[in-house]
Amino acid sequence: MPSMFDRNCDHCGVRYRGTGRNFCSGTCRSIASRNRIEFNCKSCGIRCSRPASHAKYSAAEFCSLKCWYGFAKGKELTGKITIRSFTCLHCGKVFDARPSVHERRYCTMACQNAGRPPCPKRRKPRIDVVCAQCGGSFKRLRCQIVGIRGRFCSQTCRANYSNTVQSKTISSGIERRFFDECEMHGAKLVRQVHIGKYWLDAASTDGRFGFEFDGEYWHSTDRIKRKDQQKDAFMKARGITVIRIPEMLYRSSPLQAISMVINA
Repeated sequence: MPSMFDRNCDHCGVRYRGTGRNFCSGTCRSIASRNRIEFNCKSCGIRCSRPASHAKYSAAEFCSLKCWYGFAKGKELTGKITIRSFTCLHCGKVFDARPSVHERRYCTMACQNAGRPPCPKRRKPRIDVVCAQCGGSFKRLRCQIVGIRGRFCSQTCRANYSNTVQSKTISSGIERRFFDECEMHGAKLVRQVHIGKYWLDAASTDGRFGFEFDGEYWHSTDRIKRKDQQKDAFMKARGITVIRIPEMLYRSSPLQAISMVINA
């Protein structure tokens, strides 16, 4: 174990008793390792330290901002940061502030907002757009309308459009085969007719009858049955009679299912 002996601190020079260390305390070791300089505060005279890189600024001559501001009220600082007097262009008040890159013109933010000229409107005007789903009118920027994007007044209309158009316009294989056979037997039909917010699988050319091919799995649930009833009532109010052909009827008796369309 090393023995204790007296030596001088490499930083402050104080005589201390240690075991081979070069500094008398952790503070001296920290100051020496960080390349700091010591000085007396110009305002209060307290001994303090600053990094050597701060020596070129006036703030490095004071222990705190309080001493710095107190000293700056009566004397001009020797470094880059100084306090000057300016005259407000709006209210005419003389105020003290640190100079910046641009000359100080206003004493407060309120004077700055009141003294500046009004800025021209940079926002582009909005245009009237008709919703692709519900037909309602709303305003939107021209740059926000790209194809079908931006043509809906709400997320609800966008979701309804996706459900009715993207899914309903894609017919199943058995549905296409059924209506193909109906046309082969002389029926004149129009596929995928859009009326209001609903789509019909097919409709007659005169527009008096609409035909729905109901799948056994999808149209057997209570929720879809309620939607089918609402759809039938919507079409009936517009003078269209909806005829529904069950999938199981077409599978068991194709001619009977086709005759429902032909007779209509």
